[in-house]
Amino acid sequence: MLTVLDELKVIKANISEMISLSGYKDEYIANKIGMSCQSFAAKKQRGNWTREELEKVMNLLMSVNEDVINFYDALIITQNTTDNSVSSEEFEKRMGWS
Repeated sequence: MLTVLDELKVIKANISEMISLSGYKDEYIANKIGMSCQSFAAKKQRGNWTREELEKVMNLLMSVNEDVINFYDALIITQNTTDNSVSSEEFEKRMGWS
């Protein structure tokens, strides 16, 4: 199970791709989160976001954009997947349901 810090690392490592998926222009996002376009572009390139900045960007992106939500969910699911996972068929066998 991902901890909050692990989830933050996943977001930080993939925020640029989520921004691209959103279809929003950098200028729009920068203005919405109260940041200059230059600072936004630098942070997007360097990845040196603060937790607060990531929260603002994610709140904006996930409020209306299904592509970003699906991408984020897939990232979290992938990070949570362990070698101990079983198929639904195997689970049903173990539970004695089949």
